Order: sequence, then structure tokens, then C-alpha cells
Amino acid sequence: MSTKEIKKEKEKEKEIEIIKEEEKEKEKEDKEIVTLVSNDEKKFELSKDLVLLSGTLKAMLTGHGSFREKQTGVIQLKNIRGEVLKYVVEYQQLLIFLKKNIEYISF
Repeated sequence: MSTKEIKKEKEKEKEIEIIKEEEKEKEKEDKEIVTLVSNDEKKFELSKDLVLLSGTLKAMLTGHGSFREKQTGVIQLKNIRGEVLKYVVEYQQLLIFLKKNIEYISF
């Protein structure tokens, strides 16, 4: 192989490596975990997608302000007991499940 061919091959390898790193970063963002902490210190680790269903929590995580939650991925919910938060989380998970698995529900 000539010197030019070797350089081109190395450039292609670098490009491929950059693309792979970008894909890994995107996967990491897609699988990002957010921790909700109740006033009695019960912790719930959830996918960011699930947490973003709440308008308030979405504002904390993605808003223009400098919310601490945006940087840490931990949301302290000082007015909510763990037992109540557990049911809220289960309800949200159920809604997601139903949206993915049931196209139409008739009552």
C-alpha cells in the first residue's frame, strides 16, 4: 500500500471510531436514568422518558433554568411520601405499557 492509501485508511478508521462514539453517547442519553426521592428518602430509578411525561419534572430536567436536578439527575420531592410516589410511578408505567400494547380501548 502507498502512503496515501494508508492515510486514507487511517482517516476512515478515525471517522468510524467517531461515529461509534456518537452512537454510544446517543444510546447513553436514550437510556438515561433519573432518580426520584420522596420525603422519607425512598428512591425510584426511572428512565428519563418516563419522568418526562410529567410537565413539572420535565421543566426541571430540560428547562432553560439552572435547576440542580438538570445537572444531577436526582429530583427531591419533599412534599410526597414514598408510598404515594410508588403508586404514581406504577400508574405512569401502566400508562406507558397500555399505550405501547393497546391501540384502542372501548368502554
